[in-house]
Amino acid sequence: MTMQSNFIDLDELIVMCRDKRAKQLIQEAVACYRAGAYRSCIVATWNAVVFDFLHKLRELDLFGNGEAAGLLKNFEKISSEAKVKELWQFESSIPDWAIEKFELISPVEQSDIQRLFEDRSRCAHPSMTSLEEPFEATAELARYHLRSAVTHLLQRPPVQGRAAKERIFQDIKSEYFPIEVELAVQHFQKSLLARARPTLIKDIVRGLTINLLIEDRPIDEQTRQFCALNAVLKLYSKDAGKILNDGLSDIILNKVTDERWEKVITYLSNTSAWEYLNEPCQLKAKKFIEKLNIFDDNKWNTRLAAEKVEILVKSWYVPFLTEVVVSKFQISVNHILSAKALCEDKVFIEKVLDPILKDSLPQADLNQLIRMTKNADQLLNVAIQPCLQEAIQTAPIETL
Repeated sequence: MTMQSNFIDLDELIVMCRDKRAKQLIQEAVACYRAGAYRSCIVATWNAVVFDFLHKLRELDLFGNGEAAGLLKNFEKISSEAKVKELWQFESSIPDWAIEKFELISPVEQSDIQRLFEDRSRCAHPSMTSLEEPFEATAELARYHLRSAVTHLLQRPPVQGRAAKERIFQDIKSEYFPIEVELAVQHFQKSLLARARPTLIKDIVRGLTINLLIEDRPIDEQTRQFCALNAVLKLYSKDAGKILNDGLSDIILNKVTDERWEKVITYLSNTSAWEYLNEPCQLKAKKFIEKLNIFDDNKWNTRLAAEKVEILVKSWYVPFLTEVVVSKFQISVNHILSAKALCEDKVFIEKVLDPILKDSLPQADLNQLIRMTKNADQLLNVAIQPCLQEAIQTAPIETL
């Protein structure tokens, strides 16, 4: 099962915990649940939350977080002095601190953790409920609190929200960040993106997308950004796919000017995000390719522009653009030969340019046939040879 599953096995909840002490308490809570001791299960679950929160404070303290250091110092003081009232107040403040001071949880998650604390108090302190109608802890409620505690807090690293976003982007900016997707996935699995909240995933996916579509970054940094984006798409395919499905088309249509649409093609050809584009965005992409002038015109000659050929090659890898790209190469034999000389993509040459050249053999002259033989693969050469022999036999002596 995965984190995104609607039903998570109890043993998997134990494995998902990061802190050793919190994991032991969750094991205890699961044992209570299986024994039918649902009140004890809820109490043990809350205890795990407290120990996990303290562990996160220690980690944040190591990162230089002064607020975390202050809370730790205060906890150690009231704990050593056995100030029961202050300790209870400390515990009761954890749900608020987790969201307000450290952005560890979202508002919805905060309400779940707050409810866990309240139900823990009802379970551990009978005087807080009516003796005539004692609090009933059901199996469903105990399991709900178990899952909420682990998925909202215990499974996650101590930094979420804005601070996590900034650190992840700084990490991607480093020249030592992986440029292979599998390595980037491994990197993220051991970073702040491990078991990240949906809001953090959204911040990273949208942030990288907008940056790649709008900003002018060095090529090596763009390579790292594309690698990071593809790693997140692979690591959190369901969440990231929904984010792009909901917002990618709007970002492109509203933020990318006509003069910068080449960036859209680069983005689509370097990711699988093309599948999330709506119909208006796809139509605009097709229109961009149709209207693209691939020639570098001047009064002396007309030749292909290398950068425009590169755009077409990238576009060919976007499935809904493949057909319109091929149609752009319905040009003269000489221009197709020029395109082949400019193109460094062997797959594109094999799948697009060589078949077009093969179809044009009956119309090719001797010089063009000779040019075709250069760097031609075996299949194309076999097709060229009869045409070349015929052209030689019928060519005037001056041409030969």
